[in-house]
Amino acid sequence: MNNEKTLLLQLSHHILYSYFERNDFEPLLSALAEDVVWIGTGKHLCLTGYAAVFNAFAAGKEQLVPCVIQNERHLIRPLGADYWLCQYISEIKTQASAPLYLDEHQRCVFIFRRNPASRNHTGWELAYLYTSLSFNPLKENELFAVDYGSRNFNWLHHQQTSLSPRELAVAKLVAEGRTNKEVAAMLHVAEITIKKTLSRLYKKLGITNRTALTQYISQK
Repeated sequence: MNNEKTLLLQLSHHILYSYFERNDFEPLLSALAEDVVWIGTGKHLCLTGYAAVFNAFAAGKEQLVPCVIQNERHLIRPLGADYWLCQYISEIKTQASAPLYLDEHQRCVFIFRRNPASRNHTGWELAYLYTSLSFNPLKENELFAVDYGSRNFNWLHHQQTSLSPRELAVAKLVAEGRTNKEVAAMLHVAEITIKKTLSRLYKKLGITNRTALTQYISQK
């Protein structure tokens, strides 16, 4: 059982990182069972059968952009002799070079079924796939949140002109990895002033953390 657990963790990891970080569909598609069920983020992404799922991913391939997976957690357990459940939860962020901006929570649930004749030659196939991302509902023709991400990206890139000199100075120092205390000392203000400035920045830029602020500054 431990060997099966290790193999399926490796397979799940390979599928996810290939898909999100390299936009490579092959590990996923080669794992699909003939009668696979896929429930995706959008209400239109509820499909049954290899051909239907394959065609949906093939049609949406050009929409994907490279992302970085962070803070990954997983849960894996057997569901009888021939089935395993594997759940991955993580944060995904678009890479700095991408023409979109996403910083979202994602969850993937795989149910693997034993099949010695599986397409990927591992002896296991995906009988059930559930994927979700915590962004706005997808449009009817989208596999990935292209419109949502593009609007975020364009909005962020038009915000810098509205930042005050103090806000921009704080943002740049934070992007260098400085703590609030260090930024306050460098700008000769109280630390609480930096905290309030960051709060305004987050609200103005539509972000929630220092990592997103750093990515915003790096794209300028």
